[in-house]
Amino acid sequence: MAGHGIAAFGDMPNDLPMLRAVGQSYAVSNGHPDVLAAARFRAPSNDEDGVARVLEGFIDAQARRSTAGAGVCGMREHGPGSD
Repeated sequence: MAGHGIAAFGDMPNDLPMLRAVGQSYAVSNGHPDVLAAARFRAPSNDEDGVARVLEGFIDAQARRSTAGAGVCGMREHGPGSD
C-alpha cells in the first residue's frame, strides 16, 4: 500500500482524499462527521492541541525505539552488518 508509513490529519471534507491516500489517517475529534467516519484514528480536538499530542506520541515512541539498544553511555553499539 502506498503511503502506509505516512500519517495525515484532517477535519473537513476537503481532507478526505489526503486521508484516503495514507496508512495512518487521523480525524480531529471536533472534525466534520464525514471525516470522522473516514479516518482510521481519532486525535483530540484542535482546542486540545490534538495534532501536537499525537505527534509528540510519535516522537516519544521513536525515542524509545532508538534507545532500546543503547549501551551504558547511550550510544548504540556498532558491529558487522549493523550499518
